[in-house]
Amino acid sequence: MQGKIIESSYIINMALYQRPQKPQERPHCYICGQLNELTDDHLPPKGFFPPTNRENLITAPLCSSCHDPLKKTDEAMRVWLAAAAGVSSAGKWIWQNKVLGSTFRRSPKLRWNIQQRYFRPIYSGIKNGEIVAGIFTIPQGRAVPFIRRLTKGLLYSFYPDYNYFADFFTVNYELPTQERVQIVSQLAQNLSAVQVGDGVFRVWHGITADTGDAGAWVYLFYEAVCFVCFHGKSDMYAQKFEDNYEEEKGLPPAL
Repeated sequence: MQGKIIESSYIINMALYQRPQKPQERPHCYICGQLNELTDDHLPPKGFFPPTNRENLITAPLCSSCHDPLKKTDEAMRVWLAAAAGVSSAGKWIWQNKVLGSTFRRSPKLRWNIQQRYFRPIYSGIKNGEIVAGIFTIPQGRAVPFIRRLTKGLLYSFYPDYNYFADFFTVNYELPTQERVQIVSQLAQNLSAVQVGDGVFRVWHGITADTGDAGAWVYLFYEAVCFVCFHGKSDMYAQKFEDNYEEEKGLPPAL
């Protein structure tokens, strides 16, 4: 997501990295570590999948205090991802039946808000602190926490012994240029692969074999939108933000 930047225009918001301690027992909330009032959280959210395409969904425990503030972000990300150019048939189904046929119909105010604030001509890139894919933009402050949350939940599920609570996280949106597709493809070849839902979600992941204190994740949504997340104990993995970066208000403090 950083692209070509002027280094001095970016800051590291260390307040985002005040993490709780990893609990000694499981299950626990994969965000804050709480042991009580847990529910199974789908990763990615169940609503990203057409009803006939929901086999082997991934879940991780999440407390109600952390789950409730994430619902609006999940809805916004589904709208944005399904609107991307070149989405799979599953993405088109979500757009037609869940976004146009449900979300926008149920909430005209939301549709108006998206059209006024986030509707843009088709373009791919990062502009004024927003990620653009297809016809909608989305604030980085919404997309970055979403991918960070997804990574933590999958770390809980796939690497139960790994203490990601102590990690820094960097999230990058990768434009679908030929050069970047090749780079991501090469990275993905060295990672374990998981696919959930035909044409919905794929992730390649791995923890460093030599030190065991860092990891990499490559996400692909609807065969059209790609994110890469790196994390580790060293502050070299701390995300660098533009001066005007602002995360969505009301998110779980430990996220």
